[in-house]
Amino acid sequence: MNQCSEIKIQHGEVADVSGRYDIIVANINRNVLLHDLAYYAARIHSPGGKLLVSGFYRHDEDRLIKSAEELGFTLLKATRKNDWSSLLFEK
Repeated sequence: MNQCSEIKIQHGEVADVSGRYDIIVANINRNVLLHDLAYYAARIHSPGGKLLVSGFYRHDEDRLIKSAEELGFTLLKATRKNDWSSLLFEK
C-alpha cells in the first residue's frame, strides 16, 4: 500500500499493545484520550515520534494539549472542522 511495507495496524486496548512506534493515531473521545496519553507516551519513539489524536470537541483542546505537554509532547498542528478538532504532537 503506497510503497510502505513497514506499516502495522492494531485495533484493541492500548494497554495490550507492546513495542515502540514512529506514529500513533487515536480517534476517540476526550476522556479515553486523557486516560491513554501516558500509554501513548511510553510507546512513541523519541525523539521525533508523532501522535495524532482526534474525535473530540474544540473546547477540549486546551486540556488535551496541557496533558500531552506534561508527558513530553510538543504540539505541531491543530486542525479544526466545525466543532471537531485533531491535534498532531511530536515527542
